[in-house]
Amino acid sequence: MMKKRRPKMYQGFSLIEMLITITILGFVMLLCATVLNSLIKVSTIAEYKNTTRNDVNFITEFSKRALGNASLENIYLYDTYGVREYNSERGEMVDENPTAVTTAYSAVGLESGTEIHVRVYGYDRWTCIGYFKDSENDDKSYILKTSTQSRNNPEDCFDDTIPMQLNSEIVTINDFKVSTVELTGGNILFTLDVAAEPMFWPVGENIPVTREITKQITVRTQGLTWY
Repeated sequence: MMKKRRPKMYQGFSLIEMLITITILGFVMLLCATVLNSLIKVSTIAEYKNTTRNDVNFITEFSKRALGNASLENIYLYDTYGVREYNSERGEMVDENPTAVTTAYSAVGLESGTEIHVRVYGYDRWTCIGYFKDSENDDKSYILKTSTQSRNNPEDCFDDTIPMQLNSEIVTINDFKVSTVELTGGNILFTLDVAAEPMFWPVGENIPVTREITKQITVRTQGLTWY
C-alpha cells in the first residue's frame, strides 16, 4: 500500500517579523541619511570657510604689497564707505549724494580710511582699492580694485574703468579699514583690518561655528628705507 505524500511545507516570516524587520531597516536608513546630511553640511561649511579665508588672505596680501612698495607721498586714504555704493550687475559706482562724495575725496591725510590710492615704485599708474556696499543688497559688500593714469579727480579712479572684485560672490566683506600710526623718526606704520564671512550658511545660526574670518596685518612702507 502506497503512502500518501504530504504536501511540501514552506516556512516564511510572520507579519510581526516583517514589521520588525521593516522598522529596523527604516531606522538604519534614517540614521544613515542623518549622518550623510551632517557630512554634507560639514563639507559645505569647510568649503565656504576656506573660500572666505582665501579671500581675506588675498585681499590683505594684495594691499600689503601695494602699501609696502610705495613712498608716503604716493599713498592716499579716503573714508568713502556708505558714501559710494557699487552696482554689481552694471559694474559701476552709484553716488546718491555727489556732494558727500566730493567732500569725502577732498579730505586728504586721514588717519584711517576704507579706500586706498597708491602708486607703486616703477609704475606710472595709480592703483585704487576700496570697500563698498552693494547698491541693491545691503547684506553684500565688496573689495574693489582698479587703476587710473591720473589723480586730478580721485573719484574718477573707480569711474573710468569697470573695477575688479577681489572677494568671491559667496563672500561678503564685513570690514575693511586701513589705519596709520606715526613712529619715531617720522615713519608710518599701516594697520590693515579685514573681516569677511560666507553669504550662505547651511546650518542654523544657533550652531556654535564662527562664520566670520578676521585678519589684521601691519606693513611699513619699504620706500622709507630705500636710497
